[in-house]
Amino acid sequence: MIGEKKLSVQLLGLPLITWGEHTLTIPRKQARLILYFLACHKSMVARHDLGLVFWPESANSRQQLRDHLSKLRAELPDPEILQTDRDWIGLNYDLVNSDVITFEDNYDQVSLPFLSNANRTLPEAIYRKILASVTMWKAPQFMHGVGVLDSEELNEWIEEKNRKLRFKWLNMMLRISQHLMMVGDLDGALDWLDKISENDEDYNFPQAIYLRLEVLYKLGQYGKAYEFGQTIIDETDTEWYAEYKLPFETLMQKIKTERNLTGVRENPLAR
Repeated sequence: MIGEKKLSVQLLGLPLITWGEHTLTIPRKQARLILYFLACHKSMVARHDLGLVFWPESANSRQQLRDHLSKLRAELPDPEILQTDRDWIGLNYDLVNSDVITFEDNYDQVSLPFLSNANRTLPEAIYRKILASVTMWKAPQFMHGVGVLDSEELNEWIEEKNRKLRFKWLNMMLRISQHLMMVGDLDGALDWLDKISENDEDYNFPQAIYLRLEVLYKLGQYGKAYEFGQTIIDETDTEWYAEYKLPFETLMQKIKTERNLTGVRENPLAR
């Protein structure tokens, strides 16, 4: 129904649960974590699997899960939010919004092959969807601030989920950068490439480094481009950057030439 309240579970950053316009507190930590876990799954989750993640060493994991589900249901504003049967547990997404589910659905939609061509601009609606998806993140980590938990399996799940979500997040930023380069907004592209470099902890996006050098070159910022390139030279000898080593070195030669010709004068229109 229009205007019907929904439970919102936000995990892209500091976790936040709201009901309508009001923050909802789930006091019990385990119950809260179960809700977070379920809000990352579109489909029902097997009780056995939940037990292995939350109580891997317990002989009574099924009973513990039953107890915590009962407490969680009591703390939710609508008992129909939680769906359970003998073997499966999930959330009723008619009553729940999950930013993780929305983000991953959007990523799947905008990652179709015909939209992933770096040499083509994006349709305006798709570009806006990618922008909206990227800005869903309120901090650069999934479940930011949760800390180390008692279950090693749960810690590993959070770490792996964080890695996968951040890859999608940075990949969307890269596509934004490529689109802005194609439409001539080089300053905008540079902003997004800087954000990728700041957050690419796992060195998954060597292309962003090359594109940053290319954008600085196109902006006529030869001095800044040269300084940036020199700081990256050592990286080009590593395996993760091998694909871009030759084009990087070729572009650096062009930058050196322009730098010498202009006496390192920057384009007055460049920032």
